[in-house]
Amino acid sequence: MDTKKFIGRRVKVLVDRPLGSTDPTFGYTYPVNCGHVLEESDCSSSNLDVYVLGLCDPINAFEGDCIAVIHSEDATQNKLVIVPAGAMLSDEAIIEGVQFKERHNQPQVVR
Repeated sequence: MDTKKFIGRRVKVLVDRPLGSTDPTFGYTYPVNCGHVLEESDCSSSNLDVYVLGLCDPINAFEGDCIAVIHSEDATQNKLVIVPAGAMLSDEAIIEGVQFKERHNQPQVVR
């Protein structure tokens, strides 16, 4: 799937790993809200993982702007970076926000 098509678009997200929750397999605490695309005409995109950055509270669902894609050489799937409408983050801030999970995958920010 071409995940770059989401950049600049408004995306609805279902958060299944809210900020502050603990990963049941690896035991780390999520410092950001994580989930997947909630709705999209392309059914395969509902399995697309996302990081919701720029929020300080845990949430269950969110609608925001896709500002980037995290591409990792070692990962099987790219992930979207979703922020509140109109918010922008530097590449460095995005990498910092996803390091907890992507640190072993050599993440790259694609815009």
